[in-house]
Amino acid sequence: MTVNGESFGHLRRRAQSRLSQQKEDETLPDLSGVEIQALYHELQVHQAELELQNEQLQESQWQLEQSLQKYRELFECMPIGYAIVDCWGHVLQCNSAGFELLKLKPGTSFSFNQFLPHDSDRLVLLSRTVLSTKQAIRCEMSLKRSDDSRLTIMLECFPVTPFEEKRVGIAFQDVTAQVEAKKALHTNQAELQLLTRRLFGAQEEERQKIARELHDDYSQRVTGMIFETQFLERSLNAGAGDLERVARLKKGLKALLDDFRFMAHSLQPLNLALRSLAHSMRNYLDEFGKQTDLKVTFRCANAPEHPSHELSMNLYRVLQESLSNVSKHARATRVDVTFSQVGNTIQLSITDDGRGFDLKSALQQGRGMGLISMQERVRQMGGKIAIESASLKGTSIQISIVQENGTSASQPKAASN
Repeated sequence: MTVNGESFGHLRRRAQSRLSQQKEDETLPDLSGVEIQALYHELQVHQAELELQNEQLQESQWQLEQSLQKYRELFECMPIGYAIVDCWGHVLQCNSAGFELLKLKPGTSFSFNQFLPHDSDRLVLLSRTVLSTKQAIRCEMSLKRSDDSRLTIMLECFPVTPFEEKRVGIAFQDVTAQVEAKKALHTNQAELQLLTRRLFGAQEEERQKIARELHDDYSQRVTGMIFETQFLERSLNAGAGDLERVARLKKGLKALLDDFRFMAHSLQPLNLALRSLAHSMRNYLDEFGKQTDLKVTFRCANAPEHPSHELSMNLYRVLQESLSNVSKHARATRVDVTFSQVGNTIQLSITDDGRGFDLKSALQQGRGMGLISMQERVRQMGGKIAIESASLKGTSIQISIVQENGTSASQPKAASN
């Protein structure tokens, strides 16, 4: 057993030498037998105390050695790089994983800054910040290894005790694969958004084509048939029953013509290019109310007069899709629509009093294609959509789109109800 590098035997010899010197320099007083016996007893007590202290010291030293061994094992067995550096980035200790990550031989002396050609000053600043705040800092850094290969590391810098020694612990691990995966994901998302935008564009072109056919062909043909029924009413000398059948036929053809016109306007809202989005919404809601016999209210406050065509078309399609869901599934009696702009944020709210539905279940079972289309359109515009629904409590759709300065074509303009 040793204390500060000296064995107990060596310490004993030093103590005996010092004691002999004191005996030569000092003259012992004359003591009686009783005093000598008391002194001897006191020496025995001190000897027992020293033996107990020695045992405690040995136990403490053993525990310290065990703790140091555990620390060394933990230090070396950590799966990530770990180093202790001073405030200038000079490495005082480094584990095996750290040497391997840096492509260095174990035991090599180095400075962490030499592997950070672009972030060396940043590491020094981080170290000093950690020492002054006593709080850990986590960040990504670009690292160049000894074999000139590069990687991205996640580095966590934290203070180690004692603080007065100005040492900083650095835990670092290779996150190059994760960073590359994130970049690939962002690229794929951008490509998907571009593909979705093109898909919506193709849908609009197809809708315009069908709308033109409905208006220029089918609607004209039905109009001609209505004229023929009117001619029959005037020219036939038929009985009351025949005239009634002709009247019913004419009424059915007019209803069919109205349906064709509604479909054409739904497929191609022509007045979007000529009038405001709010005006187009109001016209569509009026027609929707007539077609479905639902009570529809439209509130408009500080609505943007002429937003971009893409934004107008997407919001118009979202409104159409939501109302289509209401008419097909909600069994509602009332629909409330609010369109407004607060600052740079355009807001659209659609609420019904229908039977509601389970949003999560609908999306998981593939029954929410319309909802997915709405979400994607809002995402394309950089907006947010919140859909809330509960059984027998209706459905609420809230859309908000933040417009950067200059992206909306005009300042908001107040509109009447």
